[in-house]
Amino acid sequence: MATERETRSVLERLHSDTSGVQGLDLPAGSAWLNHPDTVDALVRKFAHKILLRFSRNENEQDHADFIHMAMWEASVMNTIFLSWEHGAVDTTGYARGIWNTPEQLGHFARLATGMSGENRTVVKEMMVVFTTDLMVTYNEHVGTPVEEWGWKLDALIENVSRILLGLPQEDLSDDE
Repeated sequence: MATERETRSVLERLHSDTSGVQGLDLPAGSAWLNHPDTVDALVRKFAHKILLRFSRNENEQDHADFIHMAMWEASVMNTIFLSWEHGAVDTTGYARGIWNTPEQLGHFARLATGMSGENRTVVKEMMVVFTTDLMVTYNEHVGTPVEEWGWKLDALIENVSRILLGLPQEDLSDDE
């Protein structure tokens, strides 16, 4: 979770205080995609869906269905954050700022992750890598209480959230 100082910094950087911005009327009840709490909640919800479905894989068909679901969910996140429309995704509950475009967020995410390709699909690609990281972490700790390794999930979630907010990526390498 972002500290109060980080939150304030993010809001200043992304001009998320919309009270003085002409022409930007947030729809009532919309979640502001430049707010750390909104981004954190979306990334955690994504991680929850992925881990829940992945933990239920019992055969090759389950795994194939999981891959299809994971790609769909990654596409949904791309649509939410970059407005790159994916016909069947309802994004009316979210308010975007000028940051949430392929030219802004997409470009930053490419630089922050070192990914190649198109700015308009980088969030989807980032979420696919995040899915892999979640699966690896889960597999490494199956049978171990989550209290002993949940911090690894939190670190992965925070890293993705920071990129989606335009903050520098933190080094997650082990110091051992």
